[in-house]
Amino acid sequence: AVDSQVITWETAAERIGQLLEEGSFASNVELAEAGGRVRSELAQSLLYLKHDLSEEANRVGYFSSMDDLPAGYPDATAALAEKMADNTYVDTLRGEFLTFLNDYAENRELLRFHYHRMDELWQGVRDISAERRGYPDGPAEFAEPQSFITEDEISEVLAGGSSVAGGKGRIYAYFTADHTMKEKADFLKQEYGIGGRSHALSGADHSSEDHSAKGIRLTKGGCASVELNWTKVAERISSLIRKDRYFTQEQKDTYARIYRKALCQFLYADALIVSFQNQLSSFVVQHSTHLL
Repeated sequence: AVDSQVITWETAAERIGQLLEEGSFASNVELAEAGGRVRSELAQSLLYLKHDLSEEANRVGYFSSMDDLPAGYPDATAALAEKMADNTYVDTLRGEFLTFLNDYAENRELLRFHYHRMDELWQGVRDISAERRGYPDGPAEFAEPQSFITEDEISEVLAGGSSVAGGKGRIYAYFTADHTMKEKADFLKQEYGIGGRSHALSGADHSSEDHSAKGIRLTKGGCASVELNWTKVAERISSLIRKDRYFTQEQKDTYARIYRKALCQFLYADALIVSFQNQLSSFVVQHSTHLL
């Protein structure tokens, strides 16, 4: 199976920058509305903050520039966002916020609740009127992205075993023994047999897993199907086992207990056989004259 890839935030930021430069990150409508959306989201956060002021803070009169806004949140949010398009108003708001921020650092009782991310709010207020860099217009709209069955979904299905009682343990035991890939593929073909199940991929409706003499077929609504012959299935399961991704920790612990128990029973049975063979040999030696 293909390894998953971790993308750092630095790499993500660099890639988004490239897409913006190419005009392929957002549509022209989304770019045109970006500034208004930023103001709207900041306005809502500031209204939540003002609403959570304590009685003491209200008596002091923090954020008085917001006192004449409509009472309801949707209307108040829109009105404040519109006000923040005016640099003079933003300067006033910025001063009010900085005053509150400094006082709040000394007196936490100014707020009834303390979930607000003050540093992020201050950054938003500070930068709301900053000059923005322009980017090329994007297309009017983007094509709808095509859905697909992911590598993680394929791995999850294969790591589920054959859906036959004890099948996952048998597969693990066989694959960790000395067998060729062809032998592993033939083993899987017999272990799985013919069958299938629904809701097989991430529990999604209209998804299924079917297996037959040809291999495994995965389907999911709106996605191209994935078909794997038994050799491909064997290679993927071998990779999962090698990367320690076939068993969960709980399953590994259970398998280890079962393996130890089976080994003890085998050794005990083997010891009985050896003991019996020794007794039989001794009996034969002692009575050989009568047996010949």
